[in-house]
Amino acid sequence: MKESRKQFIKKAHSAACSEWRKNIEKEFPKLFKKDALEAGKWYKYPDVKNWKLLITDNTKGKEKGVGFNCSEIWMKDWLTDGSNELSSLIPCSDKEVEQALIKEAEKRGFKEGVRVDKVNLSDDCNPNNRLKNNNINTNELFSHGFLWVSSILIYDNGKWATIVETITKEQAEKELGKTILN
Repeated sequence: MKESRKQFIKKAHSAACSEWRKNIEKEFPKLFKKDALEAGKWYKYPDVKNWKLLITDNTKGKEKGVGFNCSEIWMKDWLTDGSNELSSLIPCSDKEVEQALIKEAEKRGFKEGVRVDKVNLSDDCNPNNRLKNNNINTNELFSHGFLWVSSILIYDNGKWATIVETITKEQAEKELGKTILN
């Protein structure tokens, strides 16, 4: 892009209202990109589908994060390879992150009836932490790095809650070959 065009866009940006500033920043992200990646923010490559990264440590040259690779597989321990490719990262929208997290939650099996251990990975399992809704798409709340389902926190800034495996009384009796008394 010519330097005169860059200056024109920056001048229009500075004179615009906040709504149009956001529109201009979205249209020309490289012109308004901050120099350093922010920890706690989601980023993506502009031309790479599905790849999204939550920066957990933004120490220059030692960046770390969690997120999704190009195949939409969760990366729990992403480390930089020291290349300068990170400079081309742009922020993800909240909607993009929300959709990716909901899809991952569904893939992990967060659905009606499953018991969920605390998202902070403590050993305490509350028997009341049972998801009560089968439709994760309409009953979640995504905000500030959290994902809630049925009033249960299932994702918190890079950490997922654990689904506690359970079986029914009938399944236990069948596996044991015995009757369980009440």
